[in-house]
Amino acid sequence: MNQRRPPRLAVWLLRRSGVAAWNAPLIGDMLEEFHQGRSSSWYWRQTGAAILSAFGRGLRISRLDILPWFAGWCAETAVLIGLWLFHVPFGFHSALPAGIAFGSVWLAMYLDYRIRLYLWRNESEMSDEESSIFWERRIGTRFMALGAFGTYLLIDGVFGLLGIVPSLRISLPWLVACHAFWICGQVVRAAMGSAGEAKASR
Repeated sequence: MNQRRPPRLAVWLLRRSGVAAWNAPLIGDMLEEFHQGRSSSWYWRQTGAAILSAFGRGLRISRLDILPWFAGWCAETAVLIGLWLFHVPFGFHSALPAGIAFGSVWLAMYLDYRIRLYLWRNESEMSDEESSIFWERRIGTRFMALGAFGTYLLIDGVFGLLGIVPSLRISLPWLVACHAFWICGQVVRAAMGSAGEAKASR
């Protein structure tokens, strides 16, 4: 008598997400229970719970790496949405108002970084451990957010230059959607990668 096979898509998701490699005992228990009579819907529920649990664990581990990119994306996307709401067309011919808007936000982020860096350098009462934590959580993240903002701005500049050719022109809402899709992919990749590293290090 042939054994029942779990849903192929669920097995594929467990493998692609890395859960099958990181938590082999859990996958073995799921498979054993499925062979003992559990339904396909039960297997799907367990698959979803396992993937969400791994994602949440990875998100907690990698939050300091994800937050700067998310902050840079929020700042850059807010400027894009502001330009769209004020009917500034996305293209090379609107470079001056867009440059002023992006430059103002970048300058505010840069001043925030420099002020915190100055306070950190002139704080003599912190121990080495406290100083390291302050750098990692307060200053380093702001520096990375500046880098993320610049990365998104560079991508927008490329699309703006391409907009000179009418057939290659892209609308602001579509560009915002592309940024959102990209940042979601980065968050998922970082979270699932961190969950796997944490499991492997045990």
